[in-house]
Amino acid sequence: MDEGSNRPLWSVIIPTFNCAEYARETIQSILIQDPGPSKMQIIIVDDASTDHIEQVLAEQGKGRIEFFKHQQNVGHTHNFCKGLELSKGQLIHILHGDDAVLWDYYKAMELLFHKYPDIGAAYCRFHFIDGKSNINYTSPLEMEVASKFPGFLQKVSEKCILQTPAIAVRRQVYEKIGMFDSRLKYTEDWEMWHRIAVHYPVAYTPKVLALYRNNHGTNHTLKTTRNGNSVQDLLQLYKIIRQNSGYNVEELEQKHNINLVFIVHHQIQQLFRDGYRHIAVDYVKQILHLKISLKLKWAICRVLLRMQLKYFINQLVSSQAICCFIL
Repeated sequence: MDEGSNRPLWSVIIPTFNCAEYARETIQSILIQDPGPSKMQIIIVDDASTDHIEQVLAEQGKGRIEFFKHQQNVGHTHNFCKGLELSKGQLIHILHGDDAVLWDYYKAMELLFHKYPDIGAAYCRFHFIDGKSNINYTSPLEMEVASKFPGFLQKVSEKCILQTPAIAVRRQVYEKIGMFDSRLKYTEDWEMWHRIAVHYPVAYTPKVLALYRNNHGTNHTLKTTRNGNSVQDLLQLYKIIRQNSGYNVEELEQKHNINLVFIVHHQIQQLFRDGYRHIAVDYVKQILHLKISLKLKWAICRVLLRMQLKYFINQLVSSQAICCFIL
């Protein structure tokens, strides 16, 4: 990260990869509350997109936004880290190029950091939105008033309770605990929020101030379900968390298994709802090949009882993937 002495209060890092159609909304949501270049650095870090992100930047940024583009695709974890290297601000906000913030996000976060100088990060409630920016879910209310969140470490050890656009982090935190974990391809953000909570208090505001886009055709999370790698990534993440959280390992493992079944259930539902039945089948096949307990495999398979069981069984048996269930 930049070591210069002249630091703005904020660095807003916008990682992009083939999301130009949504980046307009992202950029506009920042600029509408822009306090000026002396107080806020805004930078797009592009992972070798093949769409027209430069055109969107020229139209929307009007010279206000810095731009860095990788010559070849490095993956979103390394793209995040490049953004941190280029950042200058005292407070850092990573805002995906298909997400957005609502009015007063930066003022509300700034107030929390000012009120609680010992916190390492602060986050807000957020809406989940689809490809047309329709709200389909709102994150649960954790506390009634804005304050330090005493139970954050335990909650984030058990499950992911926030998304990247909702959280802002002190620069010194990244300088102390390091960058995103490159071993993780899909859950590096959750690992980072957990690592922050191990070392620092975290504050929370009940205001809904961010938008996380979780349901559109190019969404990264949806793509990961095609090969089952997201489940392998989760298992590795759970192992890292259990090693570092300080909580009872057996109890935490049980909660992780419950969380995994919930995530698998949700992803299969989403794939069926969006018409990707063949991807859902491939996803289950990959899970059955994983080296996990028979009990956990059975728990995952039970989620099929709530969906199109006959379709799944026919597909799995015909491919002999069901044999992996007992291996």
